[in-house]
Amino acid sequence: MRAQPTVPAITVEPVVPGSVDLRLLDVSDGRLALARDGGSLLTGETGLLREVGEHRQLAYAYAEINDLQGEVLRWSEAVGEQKFVLHTVNLSTGVRTAQRIDEAPMAWTPQGWIGLRDGTLTQHEGETERVLFKGVPDDDLLFWPWAVSDGERTMLSYSPNDDVPLRVVLITDGGAQVETLGEVRGKSGELISGMALTPQSEVWIGSKYGKVTVHRRDRTTGRVADVPVPGLNGEDLPTVAADDETIVVKEDRGFLGEGAVGRLRRWDGSAWTTLKLAGSTSEDIKGLGGFALDDGSVYLSVSGAIDGAAGVYRVDADGQAQRVATAAGVRSVFAEMALSGGRLYFTERRAALPVAYDVPLYSRTLLRTPGGDLAGLGARAAEGPVTDYPDRKNRPTFSVSGDRIMVGPGRRELWSSFIGPSFVIDRLKTVKQSGAYLLGSGKLYAANPARSDAVLTAQLDLKTQPADLFGPRVLWRTRAGRVLFRNVLNGRSSRELVASGASGPVAIWRNRFAWLDERGRIGVRALAGGKTRYLAADSVRTLSLSEQVLSWTDSGGGVHLLDLTRKNSQPVETGLRTPYQIDGDLLAGLDESGNIRVEQLPFSDRNIPPRLISAVAPKTVGAGTEWTAQFDVTGPVRQARLQIRRDGRVVRTLTGQGRHNLIEIDWNARTSTGKKVKPGRYQFILKGVEPTEGRGTVRGVLRVTR
Repeated sequence: MRAQPTVPAITVEPVVPGSVDLRLLDVSDGRLALARDGGSLLTGETGLLREVGEHRQLAYAYAEINDLQGEVLRWSEAVGEQKFVLHTVNLSTGVRTAQRIDEAPMAWTPQGWIGLRDGTLTQHEGETERVLFKGVPDDDLLFWPWAVSDGERTMLSYSPNDDVPLRVVLITDGGAQVETLGEVRGKSGELISGMALTPQSEVWIGSKYGKVTVHRRDRTTGRVADVPVPGLNGEDLPTVAADDETIVVKEDRGFLGEGAVGRLRRWDGSAWTTLKLAGSTSEDIKGLGGFALDDGSVYLSVSGAIDGAAGVYRVDADGQAQRVATAAGVRSVFAEMALSGGRLYFTERRAALPVAYDVPLYSRTLLRTPGGDLAGLGARAAEGPVTDYPDRKNRPTFSVSGDRIMVGPGRRELWSSFIGPSFVIDRLKTVKQSGAYLLGSGKLYAANPARSDAVLTAQLDLKTQPADLFGPRVLWRTRAGRVLFRNVLNGRSSRELVASGASGPVAIWRNRFAWLDERGRIGVRALAGGKTRYLAADSVRTLSLSEQVLSWTDSGGGVHLLDLTRKNSQPVETGLRTPYQIDGDLLAGLDESGNIRVEQLPFSDRNIPPRLISAVAPKTVGAGTEWTAQFDVTGPVRQARLQIRRDGRVVRTLTGQGRHNLIEIDWNARTSTGKKVKPGRYQFILKGVEPTEGRGTVRGVLRVTR
């Protein structure tokens, strides 16, 4: 059955970035190949470039190389330690190939490629392999080896030893001839940072004492012409592109992408020309990315505002770069989403995901009518620290419970609007929060209000077993199919066997739990026992419980709901997909278009009082000092009051400071008249919130010391 919302849903669309990161990979016969935003491949000659699939590669990384010949682009991708993939794509037809290798690719040749493994440089052409050179250290962190080749000649830059940190050699005759072109030895020699091969020459560029020089060696005579490059200092390791008539030198003066700043010089055989964007007087080109030579023409890419300077440029005879091609922006993608404490949280990333990408965590407040209906969303606001995407496969996870936000990925930081960052836990792969407690990589942690920088690890290690929690209440499934429950506040002896025959995810909410059994059915039952309700479901991947709703996802990420308040209710297909979350009477998830849709559940009681998730408070407080208690609850509390009592007499009544389902109350161990209370045993009672166990009051005990 398909859900029918009682009120219109609210849709949140991802933004279309106003800027684009462009990196020119190569040019062949006027055809362009570019990487957009570090992940998608663009091609064309003029006008608006078109997308032809993915291009995953670290910009300017060791062992990641590109080559365009006619319509075929070749590039390499690092996918692990000493693991690489060689890609080809026909830019006209889109036909692709991929070959996994265990050598670091160093250069493309017309008929193959050159790789490095265990210090040996090998040329590959079809099934033929030929060793070109041995003795190349491939673990030097300062000067990575790299090469250029035309199949007959190979120029190699490497670090032979500590005495000679850098050497450039020319390898010919299939490795039989090796000639040193330049090296650094002590205070002598140049730091060579760029190489190129032309039909009639070998070209390299070196820096020494703030001076940059290009060297061109005639292939026939062996004579070397030295050409100093004015206006460059060599500090940023200039690179070079060349043909037999033209030399182009680039020096980067900033970071990659939009923040990059670079300079270009062109040598025509008689003089250097500074290349500038048309209409600009500055020698610095902001957003300068890749550059290439094609049939004597210089091309370059510029990152930046789509309606500004971003695009591909071709340099005319006067050194003016005229824009010839542009790239459209691509709508961002919602990476993750959460709904908690009356707020919608989400992260957005560019559709083409680079290897490393910092993104802020945003939130929008849910707005309601006086009658409680969903009315809209507040403005977008950034929450806490940024999170990042460490690689191409593992998305970061953030987890939200009320006002507590845990962001990651590997080094996770807990954030609260009350206290800002409170603690950091390293090496957590997965995180789920519930109040002051969180499950991270199979271990349970708890926040401590007495020390904002502390982390308490409970005596519970579930390793990789499926688990869920509701505050201090933890539910998990063992490999033997047993479903176990434990309230960590009650010690190890509180562990209970609550079900058997499980084979999948588990879920818990207050006094109710759910599990997937060996027959593929979802079982729901109270922790105290009683009748189990079974539900047939296909391909269940995740389970979740809220106050009145059981929800789960199928193998395609589709979200399904079941009303637990009605005995004969039927599953409801929401039309949403993961990531999703239920908070009170609201459901949020991704629709078919990739937008976030927030809607009120087709069945929910809005009059459910807020339930206590967790209460964390110091057990003692010194007379006249500060005592802080934190109460995480399932819904907003209009007026939270905390009574401090002794022997049944009210000593102090405090109003709780609450935000997004987290109530924080401070007491200075004084009476309402300002007098210090006497040492002894006191009781606190929180009004306006129901405890986890049934109905009643939330209460606890503390001791005031001298």
